[in-house]
Amino acid sequence: MAILGDLNQLKTESEEYKEMNQKLMEDFEDKMFSKRNLHYKERMEQELKEQVLFHLIQQHISRMAMCQCGSIYSHLRGTHLKIISSAA
Repeated sequence: MAILGDLNQLKTESEEYKEMNQKLMEDFEDKMFSKRNLHYKERMEQELKEQVLFHLIQQHISRMAMCQCGSIYSHLRGTHLKIISSAA
């Protein structure tokens, strides 16, 4: 009878360890999933920041180009008017 009791106790402990192992595996998988999601989110945030920065740089360059074109146009127009005035 003692051997049968020990066998039942070992069987019970084995089941408890299996359940504990299953819970640990689920917890591990949840943590890995969360970690992957965090990395994905961080990567997406970084890409968004880069896109916003790229857009702002493009706008700045466009404004600078327009200002330069405007001043060149004004300069050329002024020169053209001086030539016309001189010729008259």
